[in-house]
Amino acid sequence: MTYPLRLVGGKVTVRDFRVEDVDDMQRVFGDDRVTKWLSFDSRDRSETQARIEGAIKSAQLSPRTEFYLAVTECDEGRAIGFVRLVRSGSQGEDIGCAIAADEWGRGYSTDAHVVLLDFAFGSLGLEKVSGWIPADKAKRINSLAEGGSLARLGFTTDRVVRRHEFINGAWRDCNLNSVSAADWSHRRRT
Repeated sequence: MTYPLRLVGGKVTVRDFRVEDVDDMQRVFGDDRVTKWLSFDSRDRSETQARIEGAIKSAQLSPRTEFYLAVTECDEGRAIGFVRLVRSGSQGEDIGCAIAADEWGRGYSTDAHVVLLDFAFGSLGLEKVSGWIPADKAKRINSLAEGGSLARLGFTTDRVVRRHEFINGAWRDCNLNSVSAADWSHRRRT
């Protein structure tokens, strides 16, 4: 696997983190509006730096099982978020994405998902990619409904699991969802 990884989409470039991304990523990791729905609480700058340094170190392991990548606008300016895929065998067991709150509504998350799914099903040869959404995050759950952004990518609900993730001091029920390589291939052709 090539390091550093760089994948280009229509609106975003997805690439391995760099040390200089710490201040930009503080806008994601340190913002309660963003971390409210993530599997970790807001972090201070030193915690963000440790997370970025950990991602850089993990990216250089062989075999690589975690792709924790910066999302930038296509011009590769500042990092505006992250996308993450944890690989286990033929499965992508956890896909997730977070974009800085002041960048919401511009299609960056959807494009980052497209880029990472192309990579997962193409270069990595995965058969399935799964994710989870807190059941009380209505807007994101609605994206799984027909015509929603995740539904357009082929994601469907597999099941709802009670007390699946501990987020911001409480256990949350989560919607587990996935897309198969076959569904992804069909969506990309149409």
